[in-house]
Amino acid sequence: MPTNATKLKFRQESAPVGNSGDGGSHPFMLSLRTDPLKQTFTPGEVLHTFKAPTGWKWVDYVGLSYYVESPPMDHYVGLIDQGKLKLSENDTVLTFRYEPHLNTAGQADFDHLIYHLIATAIDGAKAGTFSDGSATIGEKGGAAPLPVTATLYGIITP
Repeated sequence: MPTNATKLKFRQESAPVGNSGDGGSHPFMLSLRTDPLKQTFTPGEVLHTFKAPTGWKWVDYVGLSYYVESPPMDHYVGLIDQGKLKLSENDTVLTFRYEPHLNTAGQADFDHLIYHLIATAIDGAKAGTFSDGSATIGEKGGAAPLPVTATLYGIITP
């Protein structure tokens, strides 16, 4: 994570399930929050790196929203400009730079910053649940990356 006195928690909120070759879009939701909640976090623009689990590849789409726990409320922020998104390694690694601020005075940035990423199952990928994806925020890999998991159920044949 970026060097900052604030401790952060990064977690996967949804683990997609799909079939190899289904051609569908499957959402991954990852959240970032301070620990404890309500601390201000303003690291400036930092590198974000998302590696897809085995059998999956990213689509060039990243949406952002904020969520507050009490009372429950969402605030949609928007999309990361596609021109800032970089896909590499056969679309299995997605990188971009963004300022992930939280709990800033006068801003509508709440307890959790939710990253909405879209992936698709790779044609011919084997079935199984894989936890070898990762999400990191920060330069040179940041702190220990968050493992990212998804499941594939078999291969669809025409």
